[in-house]
Amino acid sequence: MKTEDICALVDKVERAGISELIYREGAETLTLRLFSTPHESLTCGSENSAASMSFAPTSNSQEIGATATGTFSRHHPMAAEPAPTEVQEGDPVGYLAIESVLSAVPAPTDGRTGRQLAEDGRTVGYGDPVVEFHPA
Repeated sequence: MKTEDICALVDKVERAGISELIYREGAETLTLRLFSTPHESLTCGSENSAASMSFAPTSNSQEIGATATGTFSRHHPMAAEPAPTEVQEGDPVGYLAIESVLSAVPAPTDGRTGRQLAEDGRTVGYGDPVVEFHPA
């Protein structure tokens, strides 16, 4: 899919007041999530655009959602080394800072983490995707 096609989809989704669109073409899937206020104008490709475009995870992966509303971080702030890629059920795959409390986002089963879906330092809501996960 060309950038111009994606920009046209973003414009149509914004005008329709839709916050999420999943577009499938053959084996490819494009998910558009718009994080803007209703009166905020988006310009595709601009620095101020609140549109987040990401490809849906492959069939053998899943998204791990935030367990609460808070500020997401992939790594523990006191850890000297990054979080491991290979995890067991219950191991942290990220952390949420909720006021002065740090809460782990646990792995649902044994497996390995994939792409980080939420930027470090970004406020996420309950259930927002934060890490791609590949079950063992």
